Amino acid sequence: MTGTAGPGWRERTGEVLIDLVVAVLGYAALGLLGGFVWQQLVHLPSYARTAHGAQMESLGLGELFAINGWYCLIGGALGLLAGAALMLWRHREPLWLLVCTAVASMLGAVVMAWFGQTLGPGEPADALRTAKVGATAPVRLLLQGAPRATGSHWYANTYLYAWLVGTLLGVTLVLLFVTPRESAEPEAGVSTHAGDLA
Repeated sequence: MTGTAGPGWRERTGEVLIDLVVAVLGYAALGLLGGFVWQQLVHLPSYARTAHGAQMESLGLGELFAINGWYCLIGGALGLLAGAALMLWRHREPLWLLVCTAVASMLGAVVMAWFGQTLGPGEPADALRTAKVGATAPVRLLLQGAPRATGSHWYANTYLYAWLVGTLLGVTLVLLFVTPRESAEPEAGVSTHAGDLA
């Protein structure tokens, strides 16, 4: 019995590792894609150089929150697609895959925020420090509204969890509408076969 259990255990472990690697790499790649799309779609407000320093118009303050809105929209959509696709691929192990996608979705969220920030402009203060009055510089592409009490911890910004919410929604949709249908098809086939034999 020991000889037959060993290969099965190794095969099982290999499948688990494959699921984890695919989830991590898939979400990391989608995070890069999301960061690029985010940087392309969002309109960054600008600071204007004045005689007394730098100033942002009131309209620009509203555009700061649109940065978060675009992030949530893009991240939630990518998370939903990734969660549904991975669950369709490995829905025979829903609990383990749920853990993989949940963890990997947060990786995708961080990668998207980092890559979008990397592609975006630098600090406006640096650009306006030696600029003439009237010059403008866009703000950095950063998620707005992170709680200050938690310092620089990445998990402090609740907008990152749009990826997790989208992922859980995609997984839930597959479990509710796809998995029961596939499990019912073999039962229907067995019932028909038994009727023919009778």
